[in-house]
Amino acid sequence: MEIMQLKEFTMLVKTLSYSETAFRLNVSTSALSRHIQQLEDELGEKLFVRTTRSIALTKFGTVFLPHAIMMLQDYDDCMSAVDQYKSVQSSSFTLGTYYSVEEYDLLYIVGSFREKNPQYNPILNIGTMDELERGFLSKVFNVYTAIKNPAIKGQKFVKVGDCVIRAVVSSNSELSKKKSLGLADLADIPLFVPGRDTPYFKEIKSAFNTAGIAANFSLFGRFEDSIHLIRSNVGVGLFQFIAGDTVIADGLKMIPLDPQIIFEYGLGYRDNLSVGEQAFVQHIRDYAKTRNV
Repeated sequence: MEIMQLKEFTMLVKTLSYSETAFRLNVSTSALSRHIQQLEDELGEKLFVRTTRSIALTKFGTVFLPHAIMMLQDYDDCMSAVDQYKSVQSSSFTLGTYYSVEEYDLLYIVGSFREKNPQYNPILNIGTMDELERGFLSKVFNVYTAIKNPAIKGQKFVKVGDCVIRAVVSSNSELSKKKSLGLADLADIPLFVPGRDTPYFKEIKSAFNTAGIAANFSLFGRFEDSIHLIRSNVGVGLFQFIAGDTVIADGLKMIPLDPQIIFEYGLGYRDNLSVGEQAFVQHIRDYAKTRNV
């Protein structure tokens, strides 16, 4: 029993005409007659009483009709669910991301993307930088927020901005009188830095190692978690800020490092993206142009 046979049967019940049914379903009259005959053979009962001038349902045909309609409705519901699933799958894509300075605008970026492209649905996959890089390399996702890293195989990059590591000190400390701080100025001072699994800490640690200066990393976490300690002059914070940022909390002073620790952040992606992923990459390009004007 095939879906087309059921469609032909129910249409023939409506029209009671082989020629009209064949015309509506775009089949030949002979093919329609053959299909109905095959259905009757499979069921083992006649569905129609035929004469040279008329056609009518048999008693069995009357019993079979509601079941045929139900089977066709189930088929339509099934295909509708399949189409909906395919539509959702084709419109959704995974965006790898982690919480850090370049993500401060992420909700705005994703929100404005959805407003402009309601047919696409970015799903956030949040992890550490190492986890995201592994996810990208293993193709868990094709686009992710990233720091420019030419060593990541297959990664192309859209720059959104520059990220700068700056010192945050108490306004009452002697260090606050300096216009800039060298890493040597921070030797033996308790340092409050981003989490160990962030790329920012890796950059900070690398800078101290390169300079041959021992660092006293005392607290790992968010800038907000160390504000009270810094304000009380217990230590110095080294945190990431978007280039150009000048606003800092009361009782604290932001001081640049010399030499600077600076790197580019933005979106990493690969070739052969889905239509939704391509649209998101272009949205990031447009956002970066607007932001950097």
